[in-house]
Amino acid sequence: MNFNTYYDMYLRNADVKSCVNEVSKTAWKSWFALQKKWKIVNWEQQWENEPNNQFVSAFLNNSVKLPNALDDWAAFNMLKKEILKNYKISWNVFALKKFNTIGKLSGIKVLDTRHVSIITTPEHEVLYYMVRIGWTVIQVPPQNMFHFVSTDSVADEVYGESELSGVIYHAYADNEASIANYFSMLNNSVPAWLYVLKDGIPVDQAQKIVEDVKKEVRGSKNRNKSLVSNAIQDFKQLAQNHKDMDFVAMQEFNSEKICSALWVPRVILNYTNKVQVWNGETQYKKYIENTIRPIEFDLSCMFTIMISEIVPDRYFQIIDNHINDKLEKIELSEKMVKNGLWNRNEAREYLGEGMVDKNDTMNEYTIDSNVKLLTDVEFNLNDVIQTPPDANQ
Repeated sequence: MNFNTYYDMYLRNADVKSCVNEVSKTAWKSWFALQKKWKIVNWEQQWENEPNNQFVSAFLNNSVKLPNALDDWAAFNMLKKEILKNYKISWNVFALKKFNTIGKLSGIKVLDTRHVSIITTPEHEVLYYMVRIGWTVIQVPPQNMFHFVSTDSVADEVYGESELSGVIYHAYADNEASIANYFSMLNNSVPAWLYVLKDGIPVDQAQKIVEDVKKEVRGSKNRNKSLVSNAIQDFKQLAQNHKDMDFVAMQEFNSEKICSALWVPRVILNYTNKVQVWNGETQYKKYIENTIRPIEFDLSCMFTIMISEIVPDRYFQIIDNHINDKLEKIELSEKMVKNGLWNRNEAREYLGEGMVDKNDTMNEYTIDSNVKLLTDVEFNLNDVIQTPPDANQ
């Protein structure tokens, strides 16, 4: 049970690979907004958008495998997927820092977790990293490496613990079930029948008969074929337990366990069994809320930490534009603005549309749909409504 096991599970098991790839494709798919510290208002730090930053652009393009990326989005997308692949498999991300000629950070190289060893003190303080690149092993000081790990493990305080640790046997059992099904069909009718040869058959002739049996009746294409030979005295059908060949139920159970461990509903992987419209939508919402958004927050923290060495006081903000709840977020924003709980800029920021700075009304709290300022509808609860003297006349 080590990182080689986890990557082997990703290589061999279709559900593990599909879960990791689905998360990589879904998380942070709507680009990002680079935020810059602007000013402090009422003891609260204010941020402003920074559309283009040449240092961040260079960082993204220097961190991908292709020497010349098409654009910043292509570079960011490739880097994000590489980080998430290692993060979901091993729960660790090792990023080796790249420096330019003047010793400044210019990019990173995401490393395969299997190729990194950590040397620590008894108190788990990192002394250096041993990194295998090809046939070469290099020693990397902590200041030249980014290491992100999600949670501490009760078994390993340095590396943490992968989500896959609890489903190792389920993944390999699923593989074995597939192999067993394959060979069950490949060996069809063997040993479904026991062939009894006549007495006195030489060994070499008996071996030839065995080879003929395998050739004539083995395999799915030879199902239900018969064999005729004057050397065969009798043959007896052996009882078959079809449950030994039917691993569909076990494979479904293993698949559910794997998807549960990786927090990806099976419907996301196009399993439609027991899925209706209402519960399919609910599962997708739960997938976005409990799997994708936490992953996006982790990614945001990673990128913010990395670029802070190039351009400080910047924040990688996620553009949260998942299609499942866009309409719900719009309806919530309208209600919050209408009831005076949010101003229009706060609603726009919640929707990821960007704030409008040149209009003061966008920062005012209003009620109703007629854009009434709260200051225009205030009243004193102690006011007493007086009845005119001639009201009863």
